Amino acid sequence: MKYYKRLIEPVLKKAVEHYRIIVLTGARQTGKSTLLKQVFGNSFSYVTLDDPKVLKLAKEDPELFFSEFKTPLIIDAIQYTPELLPYIKMQVDKDSSRGQFIITGSQQFTLIKGLQETLAGRAVLYNLSTMSVFEGPKKTQQYEFKALKGSYPEIVAFNDMDSGT
Repeated sequence: MKYYKRLIEPVLKKAVEHYRIIVLTGARQTGKSTLLKQVFGNSFSYVTLDDPKVLKLAKEDPELFFSEFKTPLIIDAIQYTPELLPYIKMQVDKDSSRGQFIITGSQQFTLIKGLQETLAGRAVLYNLSTMSVFEGPKKTQQYEFKALKGSYPEIVAFNDMDSGT
């Protein structure tokens, strides 16, 4: 699938220089994982809690989880294991380095509540929406394309399909 640069990229790059934890929320399929792998894939390890084995480890033995997956670390789909948040807090309280964790979640309200209670003052929160008219294929095609097909990244990447109209 073709990757289209997202407008939030420079903001996230700057955030890892200033904050210990970056949280990226948004609806499912808005491109959170793809964006983070594209932008930080060379400098961060990546783990997804969508993987049943990884999820089981995170739930049953968070200390072993963090000994297996070292910072800087992207933890994708944190909504499945809010139990990890206190361990993330302990890690960043021991080490004040910037850009230790980038965590994603698609259930924003639950995640925000956990963050406010556990990671207050340690994390910055961003939301990734579907692609804007300034992202994706040629701007001249944007309005018609998005009005007819939508603006989720996978749909935009396969823009050669007939809209059915």
